[in-house]
Amino acid sequence: MGKWHTVVQGEYLKKIAEQYGFRQWKTIYNAGENSDFRRKRPNPNVIYPGDRIYIPDKIAKEEAAQTGASHRFVIKGAPLKLRLVLRDPGGEPLDKEPYELTFSVAGEKQTPIKARTSGAGVLEHPLPANCEAAVLRLVRLRRNYPLAVGHLDPVLDPDTGEPVIEGIQARLNNLGFRAGPVDGVLGPETTRALKKFQRARMDRRSPDGIPDENTCKALERDHGS
Repeated sequence: MGKWHTVVQGEYLKKIAEQYGFRQWKTIYNAGENSDFRRKRPNPNVIYPGDRIYIPDKIAKEEAAQTGASHRFVIKGAPLKLRLVLRDPGGEPLDKEPYELTFSVAGEKQTPIKARTSGAGVLEHPLPANCEAAVLRLVRLRRNYPLAVGHLDPVLDPDTGEPVIEGIQARLNNLGFRAGPVDGVLGPETTRALKKFQRARMDRRSPDGIPDENTCKALERDHGS
């Protein structure tokens, strides 16, 4: 018998699939019992704490093979990637910027990946299974940035359309506008950051610091998700 799973903060479909022994998250997402969930969350990369997902039974698959011989079977899975675009305070991409990226799985740090961004300031790496966090170190600038995998809330609540302050704060911080702690409080620090964003990225001559729909969409667009 299958079971229902309630999404908690920090979970994403691939992580949930691996928790229940599925190689493909699509097996869960496309289950018939999840038709309402698919309508509610048409983008499988954006799920929300409190969502209920049906976990189907696993079905064993048989393959014919000659006895008395060795055989190689390839299990296919959809790799999940971490993709970031690094920009300077003026919004220009950090071209060929040296960095170190250290993933953390079950609290254990993995061997750092040493590389450089692409010409567009992009870094992209497959996520290890059950990855929960990472640390990005910009070598030349001597700065460390902690990354929480699966913890980015949306800027607008997909059910009500209301602004989600935690999602707004996280994106402002990622873009360098210093909104303060991601605590869900629209306080003076977050308001100041919103005003700076509206002035710098939306060309508003009289920014008000209000997270209206246009500001939220501009923030999501500028952040990239």
